[in-house]
Amino acid sequence: MPVEVAGVRVPFGSHTLAFEEAGGHLARVFTAGLGRPAERRDRTAELIVLHMRDDVAPEVDLESRLLQVGTSADVSGTGLGAFAPSFVDTLVVAYPRQGFAHPFVRLFKDQAEREPGCAAAELVAGEWAERTFSHPLDKRRRV
Repeated sequence: MPVEVAGVRVPFGSHTLAFEEAGGHLARVFTAGLGRPAERRDRTAELIVLHMRDDVAPEVDLESRLLQVGTSADVSGTGLGAFAPSFVDTLVVAYPRQGFAHPFVRLFKDQAEREPGCAAAELVAGEWAERTFSHPLDKRRRV
């Protein structure tokens, strides 16, 4: 769904939109390509936007909360202890992080500079980057 930025219609303006909003637009396109119905495409986009909000309680929107928990554990290690060690070991083997932290933090800092009020800016202002750089999965012994 295109948005208007400075009088110009921009479909995926990642330099003018918060990354989760641009990601929601991309999700609509990808899920349309998979033949998903419009309601599911819209819901997928909504989930991507909502996962960056702190105020969505699990009893209000369980899907967005699950995405938030999973991405928090994956990106910064927040909440990783809730997952069984055997699951985490399997995950690291199947999907090694391969230097994920530095480029991802750089992208978040760039987003924060461009849009000081966005969710990425709030994370960057705290200790999120340090947690991401010292993610336990980066130190975990590969099986």
